[in-house]
Amino acid sequence: MPMKNIKFAKIFLTVTLTVIVILTLLTIPQNNKPPQQQMYIWQRNWNPDVLQGIKKWQGEINGFRILAGFSKGEKISTVKINWQWLVKNNTTSLVYRINGRKLPEAQWLNELILQQINQAKQAGVSIESIEIDYDAATSKLHDYSNWLKQLKHLIHPNLSITALPTWATSGDIKSLLAVVDHYVLQVHSVFSPQQGLFDKKLATDWAQQFDSLSNTPFSIALPNYWYQVNLDKNKQIKSLSAEERSQEQPQNSPNTSQMLFASPLSIHQAMQSIKELKLKHFQGWVWFRMPTDSDKRIFTDKTLKHLLESDKDKVNWQLQASTIQLKPVKPQSHNYDLWLTNPNSIDTSTEIHYLLPEHCQVKHLISGFKPNSNKIIPNHRQLLKAQSEKRIGWVSCGL
Repeated sequence: MPMKNIKFAKIFLTVTLTVIVILTLLTIPQNNKPPQQQMYIWQRNWNPDVLQGIKKWQGEINGFRILAGFSKGEKISTVKINWQWLVKNNTTSLVYRINGRKLPEAQWLNELILQQINQAKQAGVSIESIEIDYDAATSKLHDYSNWLKQLKHLIHPNLSITALPTWATSGDIKSLLAVVDHYVLQVHSVFSPQQGLFDKKLATDWAQQFDSLSNTPFSIALPNYWYQVNLDKNKQIKSLSAEERSQEQPQNSPNTSQMLFASPLSIHQAMQSIKELKLKHFQGWVWFRMPTDSDKRIFTDKTLKHLLESDKDKVNWQLQASTIQLKPVKPQSHNYDLWLTNPNSIDTSTEIHYLLPEHCQVKHLISGFKPNSNKIIPNHRQLLKAQSEKRIGWVSCGL
């Protein structure tokens, strides 16, 4: 073969291979964008605390997903939103929480949605998407899918839904997710008094499972709050509340009261595991819920900011263990108050047990702790706020 033809053949082969590589790369779904960070505003009363919360967090995240309506009987009651507070917000989505078995008429709900979209528009706020938060029974996903198709035909913004991990077993899940533009996978729930609100392995498994189920983009909702739960004599959950005004059970009650929470460290570890999976359709995190100064059952601001930075690998999560400290009741006294301290700048959970000096005897412990020889054992895991301390009883220490 002439040298000229050989040279041409090499050039042709090189160009052909280059084109093949480019086309191959274009057909492979790419998701190199950093995960989005959004936050639910779930408050129904837009008081000054909500305004301060918006001001504090809107610079830290990519946008808010706002509770705009919720079931009240057979109707949807709307939240009176102060749209002026959202003018500087990056992206705004409206969420409609529907309880019960019956879905509202799609046309009626669309009219309600349009009213709020117009109110937002008049204030200079653009609505990016509408999210439907409806815990449909897995056996009813076909009906839910048909209802969503009706709503999708009516509304103009993108349509999103909250998705439950249990739906993955349904034969209708793929057609359901195909209807919407986006969904939020809820990986936090009331599992049990022992498991709390969050399981990092389950969360990672569910994320990977849903990524393979559909090409629809999704976010993952993570908890930065906790419940106060009351247990019956069989240690089953009798009632729960995320509201600070709820009262703990008295010590002589047959019920016991405890926290139900997700460990910030466990959430961080799950975020890292999901990040390493390099999921094709995962878009980011949605935090439930936006902290305010009056919301006491929620992670500290510093802890949440550390979690927001988890994807950037800037936070040191090598945490010190919480400890017991003895403080004398008065000078030269053998009696000491017991204080449980968290030395970290991140909220952490209690240890399995705490050791007392051998010459100390427990005289009194508050509800939630019990003595065992020279050990103090929490009856259940508790969340300790960052750099906080709490008095848990008193001891007498001889020489």
